[in-house]
Amino acid sequence: MTMDLLFRFLGRLHPLVVHFPIALLISALAIEMAVASWRGLRRSEPDPRDPDEQSPDVARDAASRPPVRAAVVCVLIGAVSAGAAAWFGWINAAVEPHGASAAETIEIHRWTGVATAGLAALALVVAVAASATRLGVFARVYRFVLLMAALLVGVTGHFGASLVYGPTYLTEIFGSEEESGEVFVAAPLPPGATVDFVSQVWPILEERCVECHGPTRARGRLRLDSPGRVFGADESRWVVRPGDPEASELLRRITLPPGDEEFMPKEREPLSSEQIGLIRLWIAEGAHWPAAGVPTEPTAGETASPVITVDAVAVEAAIARLRGRGAHAARIAADAPEVEVSFAQLGAGVTDDDLALLRGLEGSLVWLNLAGTSVTDAGMSRLEGFARLGRLQLQRTGVGDGALERLARLPRLETLNLYGTPVTDAGLARLRSFPALRRVYVWDTAVTREGARALTGENPAIEVVLGAELPADVEWPVGTATAVAERVPACCAAATAQGQECDHPCCVAARAVARVCSDCLSD
Repeated sequence: MTMDLLFRFLGRLHPLVVHFPIALLISALAIEMAVASWRGLRRSEPDPRDPDEQSPDVARDAASRPPVRAAVVCVLIGAVSAGAAAWFGWINAAVEPHGASAAETIEIHRWTGVATAGLAALALVVAVAASATRLGVFARVYRFVLLMAALLVGVTGHFGASLVYGPTYLTEIFGSEEESGEVFVAAPLPPGATVDFVSQVWPILEERCVECHGPTRARGRLRLDSPGRVFGADESRWVVRPGDPEASELLRRITLPPGDEEFMPKEREPLSSEQIGLIRLWIAEGAHWPAAGVPTEPTAGETASPVITVDAVAVEAAIARLRGRGAHAARIAADAPEVEVSFAQLGAGVTDDDLALLRGLEGSLVWLNLAGTSVTDAGMSRLEGFARLGRLQLQRTGVGDGALERLARLPRLETLNLYGTPVTDAGLARLRSFPALRRVYVWDTAVTREGARALTGENPAIEVVLGAELPADVEWPVGTATAVAERVPACCAAATAQGQECDHPCCVAARAVARVCSDCLSD
């Protein structure tokens, strides 16, 4: 078993292990509350069989009494299992593919999970101190920390459930009667109207459906990003029935009342009557879907999309080679042809020569992470021909302006992370010719606000992310992280002095999206 498979297996133990701390920490709190209530009702002489009743130094206040032994045992097991669950969950978030919409929820979920494990461990330590010293102050602190841990279990569980069922799962059943009775009726289209899939239907699916039913996230094992996925070999699973709108599950789901648990798109605004009408007519006309599912003619400033073929044998061979090198390489879903690769865990030991290991993934690589490696401008020429590569991470590498001309040959590159690289305004200007680029991260580079404005002026579709927004009278720190460290708290300054990145939670979260923690910059 390779390390990649081992980590994926460990990550998937998270749902199994996570139920132990949920049950045990809440049980410990329930035991403490039950015993405290029982003792509060007993105002007679102390029970000679109960050692906790014998100490004259223990106050009558239930909160000051020593911890209940059964509760401490629950806390012990709960703290250990909470730590294991947090560790497995952290691995799972790192190695499993997740959609962009889930990133913030995952971040909150795993940090609240870590906090829960920390509070459980603290409760255990204080409980031991309270039992050993018989001091009421320790007992009170123990019960307070246990209460906080139990409450945080609920918060963490809520965000975990949101990842599976959506953020409104808990409250959607309380929708108003008026809302639950609402039915959407498609607006009528002119007689004889026909629907063009490419220009009218695909934009709806791409914007409203593919994020949850696409290559990075396939809820309910349903994908709506290609005709091969919608019209698969098993006809019984088709959600679109060509020529029969009323028998199409897709149409039924999008026309349900928003309060219905089967309503789609879940967690979002309903489709408009016009959009529903287009989908209905498209199905009625036979649900014609061009093979590519994208415009067949290039729009202004774009080049035609190349025909992409995937050799399954070559893909498996490439994945095996990459894993043998120690890189992360995996399909983004079990039944998907798309592949993601990360060399980031290998750091500076990765060179341009390692990019040759990608051979065979030209038609399937969609996400490549080279952060912190030793790749150079020349190495970027090895990525030519990767027609489906949509996300490329080059942060903290030596890649500069010279690489960007080579990367312009990637027809589907949408996101480019250049944080902490030698890129300048001159290099940034070359991005205007990138046909699909939508976002580029350039914090801690020599790129200026003027250079960013010039690019977006020529190509408004591109968003240039310079970092956290600063007040107008504050000059943006360009060039090195040291310049920023002079204005941030000690945690960031100390990390920078040691050549490391600050591990403060706010900095970690900000760095994940190539930004600077706004709290630090405003300090």
